[in-house]
Amino acid sequence: MYKNIVFDFGGVMVDFAPHKYLIDLFGNRGLEEEVYDLPFGSREWRLLDAGRITRREANERMLQRARAVGRGFEVEGVLDDWMSMLRPRRRMQPRRCRMCRHSRSRRRSPPGVRPSSLWPS
Repeated sequence: MYKNIVFDFGGVMVDFAPHKYLIDLFGNRGLEEEVYDLPFGSREWRLLDAGRITRREANERMLQRARAVGRGFEVEGVLDDWMSMLRPRRRMQPRRCRMCRHSRSRRRSPPGVRPSSLWPS
């Protein structure tokens, strides 16, 4: 029986781009750098990523540090919304069917399919 299953999503199934997310959110490079460092540049984030502490424990520590420098509101919002930073990788998205990829103008058809059955003459 399996005890644990580990999924490696980052860079495989999804892209994780917190810098881009924070720039879009704040529109301010200085604030983005400051807020980025508090959660994502922290020791707690590395421990969380390694599975050595719980998300709750990591969030509490990161928020405590953020509140101490007056950025509790911003960091709490980022931690609550971090899943929206994940974007499906293009290669993981469904592809169009094989027949749809062929250009109509070239009038090529997939192997075994007659052109007349796909496009009018």
